Amino acid sequence: MSRRQDTTSESLIALTKDVSALLALSYEAAASAIGDLWGGALVTVGASDGIGFSKEPLSGGQSWELGRGKALVILGCNEVIPQALTLQLAKQGYTLFPFISITPFSSSSSPLPDLLQKWSVLQKRLRAQHANHSGAVVPVIVDPDGAALNGDVYLGELGGQDGKTGKGKGKDKEGGRFAHGCDTVRAYCHENKLVLSAVICPNFSNCPPPDVPKAPCLVNGKGKGKGKEKVNGYVTEKRVRWAPGDGTGLLDATEKDLLRAYRLNVLDPLSVIRELQDTLSHQGGGRIVLLNTASATASAEWPNSRCGTKTELFMESIREEMAGSLRNELGRAGVKVCEVMVGPLSKTALLTSPISSPPKALHPQNPSHPQRSANRLITFNPITPPQPPQPLINTLLLTDPPLLHMALSHALTDVHPRKRLNAGLKPVLEDLCRRLPGGWVLRWVLGRGLRAAGGGT
Repeated sequence: MSRRQDTTSESLIALTKDVSALLALSYEAAASAIGDLWGGALVTVGASDGIGFSKEPLSGGQSWELGRGKALVILGCNEVIPQALTLQLAKQGYTLFPFISITPFSSSSSPLPDLLQKWSVLQKRLRAQHANHSGAVVPVIVDPDGAALNGDVYLGELGGQDGKTGKGKGKDKEGGRFAHGCDTVRAYCHENKLVLSAVICPNFSNCPPPDVPKAPCLVNGKGKGKGKEKVNGYVTEKRVRWAPGDGTGLLDATEKDLLRAYRLNVLDPLSVIRELQDTLSHQGGGRIVLLNTASATASAEWPNSRCGTKTELFMESIREEMAGSLRNELGRAGVKVCEVMVGPLSKTALLTSPISSPPKALHPQNPSHPQRSANRLITFNPITPPQPPQPLINTLLLTDPPLLHMALSHALTDVHPRKRLNAGLKPVLEDLCRRLPGGWVLRWVLGRGLRAAGGGT
Protein backbone atom coordinates (compact mmCIF):
# COMPACT_ATOMS: atom_id res chain seq x y z
CA MET A 1 0.00 0.00 0.00
CA SER A 2 2.82 2.38 0.86
CA ARG A 3 4.58 1.59 -2.40
CA ARG A 4 1.40 2.47 -4.32
CA GLN A 5 1.12 5.73 -2.39
CA ASP A 6 4.74 6.58 -3.16
CA THR A 7 4.16 5.91 -6.86
CA THR A 8 1.05 8.08 -6.84
CA SER A 9 2.82 10.95 -5.08
CA GLU A 10 5.75 10.77 -7.51
CA SER A 11 3.34 10.88 -10.44
CA LEU A 12 1.54 13.88 -8.99
CA ILE A 13 4.83 15.70 -8.40
CA ALA A 14 5.99 14.95 -11.95
CA LEU A 15 2.65 16.15 -13.34
CA THR A 16 2.83 19.34 -11.26
CA LYS A 17 6.36 19.98 -12.49
CA ASP A 18 5.29 19.51 -16.11
CA VAL A 19 2.39 21.91 -15.62
CA SER A 20 4.66 24.54 -14.04
CA ALA A 21 7.15 24.17 -16.90
CA LEU A 22 4.31 24.55 -19.42
CA LEU A 23 3.12 27.71 -17.67
CA ALA A 24 6.62 29.20 -17.72
CA LEU A 25 7.05 28.27 -21.38
CA SER A 26 3.68 29.77 -22.33
CA TYR A 27 4.46 32.97 -20.44
CA GLU A 28 7.78 33.39 -22.26
CA ALA A 29 6.28 32.60 -25.67
CA ALA A 30 3.48 35.12 -25.17
CA ALA A 31 5.85 37.79 -23.85
CA SER A 32 8.21 37.30 -26.81
CA ALA A 33 5.34 37.56 -29.30
CA ILE A 34 4.06 40.74 -27.65
CA GLY A 35 7.60 42.15 -27.60
CA ASP A 36 8.02 41.52 -31.33
CA LEU A 37 4.67 43.16 -32.10
CA TRP A 38 5.44 46.14 -29.89
CA GLY A 39 8.89 46.62 -31.38
CA GLY A 40 7.52 46.38 -34.91
CA ALA A 41 4.83 48.94 -34.10
CA LEU A 42 7.43 51.37 -32.75
CA VAL A 43 9.49 51.01 -35.92
CA THR A 44 6.39 51.53 -38.07
CA VAL A 45 5.33 54.77 -36.38
CA GLY A 46 8.91 56.03 -36.31
CA ALA A 47 9.31 55.96 -32.53
CA SER A 48 12.30 53.64 -32.95
CA ASP A 49 15.14 53.97 -35.44
CA GLY A 50 14.98 50.27 -36.29
CA ILE A 51 18.77 49.90 -36.54
CA GLY A 52 19.66 46.25 -36.79
CA PHE A 53 16.14 45.34 -37.90
CA SER A 54 16.02 42.79 -40.70
CA LYS A 55 12.86 42.03 -42.61
CA GLU A 56 14.18 38.60 -43.47
CA PRO A 57 13.16 35.97 -40.94
CA LEU A 58 15.98 35.07 -38.59
CA SER A 59 14.86 31.47 -38.45
CA GLY A 60 14.25 29.82 -41.76
CA GLY A 61 13.51 26.30 -42.86
CA GLN A 62 13.87 23.29 -40.62
CA SER A 63 14.89 23.33 -36.97
CA TRP A 64 18.27 21.80 -37.78
CA GLU A 65 19.23 24.69 -40.09
CA LEU A 66 18.18 27.68 -37.98
CA GLY A 67 21.78 28.83 -37.67
CA ARG A 68 23.01 28.19 -41.20
CA GLY A 69 25.59 30.82 -42.09
CA LYS A 70 25.68 32.23 -38.54
CA ALA A 71 28.39 32.02 -35.91
CA LEU A 72 28.19 32.31 -32.13
CA VAL A 73 30.86 32.90 -29.51
CA ILE A 74 30.28 31.39 -26.09
CA LEU A 75 32.59 32.04 -23.16
CA GLY A 76 33.64 29.83 -20.28
CA CYS A 77 33.34 26.45 -21.96
CA ASN A 78 35.46 24.88 -19.25
CA GLU A 79 32.17 24.47 -17.37
CA VAL A 80 29.31 22.03 -17.90
CA ILE A 81 26.49 24.45 -18.72
CA PRO A 82 28.31 26.33 -21.55
CA GLN A 83 29.41 23.01 -23.05
CA ALA A 84 25.83 21.72 -23.09
CA LEU A 85 24.64 24.95 -24.70
CA THR A 86 27.40 24.67 -27.30
CA LEU A 87 26.25 21.23 -28.37
CA GLN A 88 22.60 22.24 -28.43
CA LEU A 89 23.22 25.33 -30.58
CA ALA A 90 25.52 23.41 -32.93
CA LYS A 91 22.71 20.91 -33.35
CA GLN A 92 20.57 23.77 -34.70
CA GLY A 93 23.10 24.54 -37.44
CA TYR A 94 25.14 27.32 -35.83
CA THR A 95 28.91 27.49 -36.00
CA LEU A 96 30.07 27.69 -32.39
CA PHE A 97 33.32 29.19 -31.12
CA PRO A 98 33.61 27.92 -27.54
CA PHE A 99 36.32 29.78 -25.62
CA ILE A 100 38.25 27.30 -23.48
CA SER A 101 40.80 28.63 -21.03
CA ILE A 102 44.10 26.95 -20.29
CA THR A 103 44.03 25.81 -16.69
CA PRO A 104 47.17 26.47 -14.62
CA PHE A 105 47.05 22.95 -13.20
CA SER A 106 46.92 19.60 -14.92
CA SER A 107 43.58 17.86 -14.76
CA SER A 108 42.69 14.28 -15.51
CA SER A 109 39.57 15.34 -17.43
CA SER A 110 40.36 18.20 -19.78
CA PRO A 111 37.32 20.09 -21.15
CA LEU A 112 38.64 20.22 -24.73
CA PRO A 113 38.88 16.46 -25.46
CA ASP A 114 35.61 15.87 -23.66
CA LEU A 115 33.80 18.50 -25.73
CA LEU A 116 35.31 17.28 -28.99
CA GLN A 117 34.38 13.69 -28.23
CA LYS A 118 30.77 14.60 -27.51
CA TRP A 119 30.57 16.73 -30.64
CA SER A 120 32.07 13.97 -32.78
CA VAL A 121 29.40 11.51 -31.67
CA LEU A 122 26.63 14.08 -32.12
CA GLN A 123 27.93 15.21 -35.52
CA LYS A 124 27.95 11.65 -36.87
CA ARG A 125 24.37 11.24 -35.74
CA LEU A 126 23.32 14.54 -37.34
CA ARG A 127 25.14 13.88 -40.61
CA ALA A 128 23.43 10.49 -40.82
CA GLN A 129 20.06 12.23 -40.67
CA HIS A 130 20.95 15.35 -42.70
CA ALA A 131 23.92 15.07 -45.02
CA ASN A 132 24.33 18.84 -45.41
CA HIS A 133 24.01 19.76 -41.75
CA SER A 134 25.82 23.06 -41.19
CA GLY A 135 26.53 22.81 -37.46
CA ALA A 136 30.17 23.06 -36.40
CA VAL A 137 32.19 23.44 -33.21
CA VAL A 138 35.49 25.32 -33.54
CA PRO A 139 37.19 25.50 -30.12
CA VAL A 140 39.27 28.60 -29.41
CA ILE A 141 41.98 28.19 -26.78
CA VAL A 142 42.57 31.32 -24.70
CA ASP A 143 44.99 32.01 -21.89
CA PRO A 144 43.57 34.84 -19.78
CA ASP A 145 45.45 33.70 -16.66
CA GLY A 146 48.82 33.42 -18.40
CA ALA A 147 49.16 29.75 -17.50
CA ALA A 148 51.29 29.00 -20.57
CA LEU A 149 53.51 32.04 -19.96
CA ASN A 150 54.21 31.36 -16.28
CA GLY A 151 52.18 34.33 -15.17
CA ASP A 152 53.11 36.80 -17.93
CA VAL A 153 49.67 37.95 -19.07
CA TYR A 154 49.09 40.33 -21.95
CA LEU A 155 46.85 42.98 -20.46
CA GLY A 156 46.83 45.45 -23.36
CA GLU A 157 45.31 48.74 -22.35
CA LEU A 158 44.84 47.36 -18.83
CA GLY A 159 48.55 46.64 -18.41
CA GLY A 160 51.38 48.61 -16.91
CA GLN A 161 52.41 52.16 -17.68
CA ASP A 162 55.24 53.49 -19.85
CA GLY A 163 55.79 50.07 -21.39
CA LYS A 164 56.95 48.57 -18.12
CA THR A 165 56.46 44.85 -17.85
CA GLY A 166 56.86 42.45 -15.03
CA LYS A 167 56.20 38.84 -14.26
CA GLY A 168 52.61 38.41 -13.17
CA LYS A 169 51.78 42.07 -13.91
CA GLY A 170 51.22 41.82 -17.62
CA LYS A 171 52.91 42.82 -20.84
CA ASP A 172 51.71 45.69 -22.96
CA LYS A 173 50.38 44.66 -26.31
CA GLU A 174 47.93 46.07 -28.78
CA GLY A 175 44.62 44.53 -27.81
CA GLY A 176 43.58 42.71 -24.66
CA ARG A 177 43.95 39.23 -23.26
CA PHE A 178 41.46 37.82 -25.77
CA ALA A 179 42.80 39.65 -28.82
CA HIS A 180 44.33 36.56 -30.42
CA GLY A 181 41.22 34.43 -29.89
CA CYS A 182 38.93 37.15 -31.27
CA ASP A 183 41.21 37.59 -34.30
CA THR A 184 40.86 33.85 -34.91
CA VAL A 185 37.07 34.14 -34.81
CA ARG A 186 37.10 37.14 -37.15
CA ALA A 187 39.38 35.42 -39.67
CA TYR A 188 37.37 32.18 -39.63
CA CYS A 189 34.12 34.05 -40.23
CA HIS A 190 35.68 36.00 -43.11
CA GLU A 191 37.08 32.90 -44.82
CA ASN A 192 33.89 30.84 -44.46
CA LYS A 193 31.49 33.75 -45.14
CA LEU A 194 29.82 33.52 -41.74
CA VAL A 195 27.99 36.28 -39.90
CA LEU A 196 28.83 36.64 -36.22
CA SER A 197 25.34 36.76 -34.71
CA ALA A 198 25.91 36.81 -30.97
CA VAL A 199 28.31 36.59 -28.06
CA ILE A 200 26.97 34.49 -25.18
CA CYS A 201 28.42 35.32 -21.76
CA PRO A 202 27.46 32.95 -18.93
CA ASN A 203 28.31 33.96 -15.40
CA PHE A 204 30.36 31.92 -12.97
CA SER A 205 30.84 31.73 -9.25
CA ASN A 206 33.75 29.25 -9.09
CA CYS A 207 34.00 30.12 -5.42
CA PRO A 208 33.70 27.16 -3.05
CA PRO A 209 30.87 27.58 -0.55
CA PRO A 210 32.41 29.00 2.60
CA ASP A 211 32.10 27.11 5.84
CA VAL A 212 29.86 28.45 8.55
CA PRO A 213 32.13 30.45 10.88
CA LYS A 214 32.77 28.84 14.21
CA ALA A 215 32.58 30.57 17.54
CA PRO A 216 35.73 32.54 18.39
CA CYS A 217 38.24 30.92 20.70
CA LEU A 218 38.77 32.34 24.15
CA VAL A 219 42.31 33.33 25.06
CA ASN A 220 43.68 33.17 28.57
CA GLY A 221 45.40 36.07 30.22
CA LYS A 222 48.93 34.75 29.62
CA GLY A 223 48.58 35.07 25.86
CA LYS A 224 48.51 31.34 25.25
CA GLY A 225 45.89 29.96 22.93
CA LYS A 226 44.77 29.87 19.33
CA GLY A 227 43.24 33.31 19.24
CA LYS A 228 46.45 35.34 19.37
CA GLU A 229 49.34 35.85 17.01
CA LYS A 230 52.60 37.76 17.30
CA VAL A 231 53.21 40.66 14.92
CA ASN A 232 56.39 42.78 15.20
CA GLY A 233 56.90 41.71 18.77
CA TYR A 234 53.35 42.54 19.85
CA VAL A 235 50.68 40.03 20.66
CA THR A 236 47.45 40.85 18.86
CA GLU A 237 44.18 39.02 18.71
CA LYS A 238 43.09 37.55 15.40
CA ARG A 239 40.19 39.29 13.74
CA VAL A 240 36.97 37.38 14.17
CA ARG A 241 33.53 38.20 12.92
CA TRP A 242 31.17 38.76 15.81
CA ALA A 243 28.18 39.68 13.64
CA PRO A 244 25.81 36.76 13.09
CA GLY A 245 25.96 35.24 9.63
CA ASP A 246 25.49 32.05 7.68
CA GLY A 247 28.90 32.10 5.99
CA THR A 248 27.62 33.32 2.62
CA GLY A 249 28.07 37.09 2.99
CA LEU A 250 30.46 39.41 1.22
CA LEU A 251 32.64 39.60 4.33
CA ASP A 252 33.07 35.83 4.28
CA ALA A 253 34.58 35.85 0.76
CA THR A 254 38.31 36.33 0.38
CA GLU A 255 39.87 38.96 -1.84
CA LYS A 256 41.09 36.24 -4.18
CA ASP A 257 37.57 34.89 -4.62
CA LEU A 258 36.12 38.36 -5.16
CA LEU A 259 38.76 39.30 -7.72
CA ARG A 260 38.29 36.04 -9.60
CA ALA A 261 34.51 36.40 -9.61
CA TYR A 262 34.76 39.98 -10.86
CA ARG A 263 37.18 39.02 -13.61
CA LEU A 264 35.12 36.04 -14.80
CA ASN A 265 31.76 37.80 -14.69
CA VAL A 266 32.64 41.36 -15.74
CA LEU A 267 36.14 41.89 -17.12
CA ASP A 268 36.31 38.83 -19.38
CA PRO A 269 32.94 39.47 -21.11
CA LEU A 270 33.80 43.15 -21.55
CA SER A 271 37.17 42.27 -23.08
CA VAL A 272 35.62 39.90 -25.63
CA ILE A 273 32.79 42.31 -26.48
CA ARG A 274 35.29 45.14 -26.95
CA GLU A 275 37.31 43.04 -29.39
CA LEU A 276 34.29 41.83 -31.38
CA GLN A 277 32.08 44.92 -31.34
CA ASP A 278 33.06 45.87 -34.90
CA THR A 279 32.17 42.40 -36.20
CA LEU A 280 28.85 42.36 -34.35
CA SER A 281 27.79 45.77 -35.63
CA HIS A 282 29.15 45.33 -39.18
CA GLN A 283 25.89 44.05 -40.67
CA GLY A 284 23.60 44.99 -37.80
CA GLY A 285 21.39 42.68 -35.79
CA GLY A 286 24.17 41.37 -33.54
CA ARG A 287 23.29 40.12 -30.08
CA ILE A 288 24.99 40.06 -26.70
CA VAL A 289 23.38 37.52 -24.40
CA LEU A 290 24.22 37.67 -20.70
CA LEU A 291 23.30 34.35 -19.13
CA ASN A 292 22.66 34.93 -15.43
CA THR A 293 22.69 31.58 -13.68
CA ALA A 294 23.52 32.77 -10.16
CA SER A 295 20.59 30.90 -8.65
CA ALA A 296 21.37 27.82 -10.73
CA THR A 297 24.15 26.76 -8.39
CA ALA A 298 22.19 27.38 -5.21
CA SER A 299 19.48 25.42 -3.49
CA ALA A 300 15.94 25.93 -4.67
CA GLU A 301 14.66 27.42 -1.44
CA TRP A 302 12.52 30.53 -1.73
CA PRO A 303 13.54 33.20 0.78
CA ASN A 304 12.29 36.76 0.53
CA SER A 305 15.41 37.56 -1.50
CA ARG A 306 16.94 35.65 -4.39
CA CYS A 307 18.70 32.48 -3.40
CA GLY A 308 22.43 32.21 -3.73
CA THR A 309 25.42 33.56 -1.91
CA LYS A 310 25.78 37.28 -1.42
CA THR A 311 28.81 37.33 -3.71
CA GLU A 312 26.80 35.83 -6.58
CA LEU A 313 23.98 38.31 -6.05
CA PHE A 314 26.49 41.15 -5.90
CA MET A 315 28.00 40.09 -9.23
CA GLU A 316 24.53 39.67 -10.70
CA SER A 317 23.66 43.28 -9.84
CA ILE A 318 26.92 44.44 -11.44
CA ARG A 319 26.09 42.49 -14.60
CA GLU A 320 22.66 44.11 -14.73
CA GLU A 321 24.28 47.54 -14.66
CA MET A 322 26.79 46.38 -17.27
CA ALA A 323 23.94 45.22 -19.52
CA GLY A 324 22.27 48.63 -19.29
CA SER A 325 25.50 50.44 -20.15
CA LEU A 326 26.21 48.15 -23.11
CA ARG A 327 22.64 48.58 -24.31
CA ASN A 328 23.05 52.34 -24.38
CA GLU A 329 26.49 52.26 -26.04
CA LEU A 330 25.90 49.56 -28.66
CA GLY A 331 22.22 50.20 -29.34
CA ARG A 332 23.06 52.92 -31.84
CA ALA A 333 25.09 50.37 -33.81
CA GLY A 334 22.19 47.92 -33.97
CA VAL A 335 23.54 45.49 -31.36
CA LYS A 336 20.90 44.12 -29.00
CA VAL A 337 21.77 43.24 -25.39
CA CYS A 338 19.63 40.62 -23.64
CA GLU A 339 19.70 39.04 -20.21
CA VAL A 340 18.50 35.49 -19.68
CA MET A 341 17.53 34.88 -16.05
CA VAL A 342 17.85 31.18 -15.24
CA GLY A 343 16.21 29.46 -12.31
CA PRO A 344 17.80 26.69 -10.23
CA LEU A 345 19.32 24.40 -12.83
CA SER A 346 20.30 20.80 -12.30
CA LYS A 347 23.75 20.14 -13.74
CA THR A 348 22.99 16.42 -13.53
CA ALA A 349 20.16 16.90 -16.02
CA LEU A 350 22.57 18.57 -18.43
CA LEU A 351 25.14 15.81 -18.03
CA THR A 352 22.63 13.01 -18.50
CA SER A 353 20.77 14.58 -21.42
CA PRO A 354 21.18 12.81 -24.77
CA ILE A 355 22.67 15.99 -26.23
CA SER A 356 25.43 16.40 -23.67
CA SER A 357 26.46 12.80 -23.13
CA PRO A 358 27.39 10.44 -25.97
CA PRO A 359 25.79 7.02 -25.98
CA LYS A 360 27.82 4.44 -24.13
CA ALA A 361 29.04 1.42 -26.02
CA LEU A 362 27.31 -1.77 -24.97
CA HIS A 363 29.44 -4.74 -24.09
CA PRO A 364 28.68 -7.72 -26.30
CA GLN A 365 27.43 -10.55 -24.20
CA ASN A 366 25.51 -13.75 -24.70
CA PRO A 367 22.55 -13.95 -22.34
CA SER A 368 22.71 -17.74 -22.38
CA HIS A 369 26.34 -17.70 -21.19
CA PRO A 370 26.77 -15.04 -18.51
CA GLN A 371 30.29 -14.20 -17.46
CA ARG A 372 31.49 -15.72 -14.22
CA SER A 373 34.28 -14.86 -11.86
CA ALA A 374 35.06 -17.63 -9.37
CA ASN A 375 31.66 -18.52 -7.90
CA ARG A 376 29.88 -15.20 -8.51
CA LEU A 377 28.12 -13.73 -11.51
CA ILE A 378 29.34 -10.40 -12.91
CA THR A 379 26.44 -8.02 -13.36
CA PHE A 380 26.66 -4.90 -15.50
CA ASN A 381 23.93 -3.01 -13.67
CA PRO A 382 25.51 -0.26 -11.58
CA ILE A 383 24.39 -0.09 -7.98
CA THR A 384 23.40 3.43 -7.04
CA PRO A 385 22.89 4.36 -3.41
CA PRO A 386 19.41 5.59 -2.53
CA GLN A 387 19.11 9.35 -2.73
CA PRO A 388 17.44 11.30 0.08
CA PRO A 389 14.03 12.70 -0.83
CA GLN A 390 14.16 16.25 -2.12
CA PRO A 391 11.80 18.92 -0.78
CA LEU A 392 8.83 19.71 -2.95
CA ILE A 393 10.06 23.24 -3.64
CA ASN A 394 13.34 21.88 -5.05
CA THR A 395 11.39 19.80 -7.53
CA LEU A 396 8.93 22.46 -8.64
CA LEU A 397 11.43 25.28 -9.12
CA LEU A 398 14.13 23.31 -10.94
CA THR A 399 14.64 24.53 -14.50
CA ASP A 400 14.72 21.83 -17.14
CA PRO A 401 17.34 22.21 -19.91
CA PRO A 402 14.65 22.64 -22.63
CA LEU A 403 13.40 25.77 -20.87
CA LEU A 404 16.90 27.23 -20.90
CA HIS A 405 17.35 26.33 -24.57
CA MET A 406 14.01 27.92 -25.46
CA ALA A 407 14.82 31.19 -23.65
CA LEU A 408 18.21 31.31 -25.35
CA SER A 409 16.56 30.64 -28.72
CA HIS A 410 14.21 33.60 -28.17
CA ALA A 411 17.20 35.82 -27.36
CA LEU A 412 18.92 34.78 -30.60
CA THR A 413 16.04 34.63 -33.07
CA ASP A 414 13.46 37.21 -31.99
CA VAL A 415 13.40 40.23 -34.28
CA HIS A 416 12.89 42.56 -31.31
CA PRO A 417 14.18 40.62 -28.30
CA ARG A 418 13.20 41.69 -24.82
CA LYS A 419 15.75 43.04 -22.40
CA ARG A 420 15.16 40.27 -19.88
CA LEU A 421 14.08 36.74 -20.68
CA ASN A 422 13.24 34.05 -18.14
CA ALA A 423 14.07 30.36 -18.07
CA GLY A 424 12.10 28.49 -15.44
CA LEU A 425 9.23 29.09 -13.08
CA LYS A 426 11.20 30.99 -10.45
CA PRO A 427 12.37 33.83 -12.76
CA VAL A 428 8.84 34.06 -14.20
CA LEU A 429 7.35 34.51 -10.72
CA GLU A 430 10.01 37.08 -9.88
CA ASP A 431 9.24 38.94 -13.10
CA LEU A 432 5.52 38.99 -12.29
CA CYS A 433 6.19 40.15 -8.73
CA ARG A 434 8.37 42.95 -10.08
CA ARG A 435 5.84 44.13 -12.67
CA LEU A 436 2.55 43.83 -10.78
CA PRO A 437 1.50 46.56 -8.33
CA GLY A 438 2.14 45.41 -4.81
CA GLY A 439 4.29 42.59 -6.08
CA TRP A 440 6.29 42.44 -2.88
CA VAL A 441 3.17 41.19 -1.08
CA LEU A 442 2.72 38.43 -3.65
CA ARG A 443 6.40 37.61 -3.35
CA TRP A 444 6.11 37.29 0.43
CA VAL A 445 2.98 35.12 0.19
CA LEU A 446 4.55 32.85 -2.41
CA GLY A 447 7.69 32.58 -0.33
CA ARG A 448 5.77 31.57 2.79
CA GLY A 449 3.49 29.15 0.97
CA LEU A 450 6.16 27.45 -1.11
CA ARG A 451 8.55 27.22 1.82
CA ALA A 452 5.83 25.61 3.95
CA ALA A 453 5.02 23.16 1.16
CA GLY A 454 8.67 22.27 0.77
CA GLY A 455 9.15 21.73 4.45
CA GLY A 456 6.25 19.35 4.65
CA THR A 457 7.85 16.76 2.42
